[in-house]
Amino acid sequence: MLTLVGEQLVAAVPFDHPLAKRHRISLAEISAHPIVSMPKGTGVRTVFDQACTRKGIHPDIALQASAPGAVADLAARDLGIAILTESMAASRAGD
Repeated sequence: MLTLVGEQLVAAVPFDHPLAKRHRISLAEISAHPIVSMPKGTGVRTVFDQACTRKGIHPDIALQASAPGAVADLAARDLGIAILTESMAASRAGD
């Protein structure tokens, strides 16, 4: 396998979310909340699903959206924790 781009996944939440002030959050802590993610088959979702499977975690995928901005918007409305790449989340950092 040849890696072309490598980025960390991040959990994006509204500023007033209980996890907002944390710099590191475990996968178990994230998965205790509803999740907003990209659809199955996308790279972000595949990496997230594989990480959960390795840890024996079964997250509640509450909502899915095919565009990163839509995933971020749903999280900004406090409908779940968005799972995005660092660059996807950085583009919405002011939200």
